[in-house]
Amino acid sequence: MYNNIRNCSMRKIYLLISQTGTLFSRGIKWYTKQPYNHSAISTDKYFPVFWSFARRWPRLPFPGCFVKEEFNKGTYALFPDTDCVVMAFEVEDEKAEKADAILDKHINSKKRYGYNYPTIFSTVLLGKAKASKKNRRTCAEFVAYVLSESDIHAFEKQLQMVHPMDVLNDFSQNIIYKGKMIDIGKEDLL
Repeated sequence: MYNNIRNCSMRKIYLLISQTGTLFSRGIKWYTKQPYNHSAISTDKYFPVFWSFARRWPRLPFPGCFVKEEFNKGTYALFPDTDCVVMAFEVEDEKAEKADAILDKHINSKKRYGYNYPTIFSTVLLGKAKASKKNRRTCAEFVAYVLSESDIHAFEKQLQMVHPMDVLNDFSQNIIYKGKMIDIGKEDLL
């Protein structure tokens, strides 16, 4: 008998939420009273590498840009006691490919992208969305953008207003690791 049901393959998406302890992140934490202030995203194509908007150089808060992040390297190596949460969930291959395409576009044109400082200050300090300039995003705005444009998840607010805690709250059922970044082992992420 002919079966016309399409066989969907699944792939994994990974989300990283963290609080490094840098002066900048501690300031945001103090003001927002939120335990985590940074987010990043990966697909199984890139994992365990994550992608986000953050500081270009680990020791300096400026300039910010599109960056590659790895466990216990870069900024995370300077702050081994970084608190973090890693989430993983499966999506249809087609959606993961859309996410890969967005990441590939950013990776292949890294120098075109910068951190969206006006948005971080307007959302954190004033609680108002500020339209993003072309090629500029905050970390959470980027994660929300990838998830939204890939038809994986729609947030109930403007992308500029998405905070790392929104990402954590919306995907909390998918936590695979919670603890110190330095303590992450491969077995924790499988």
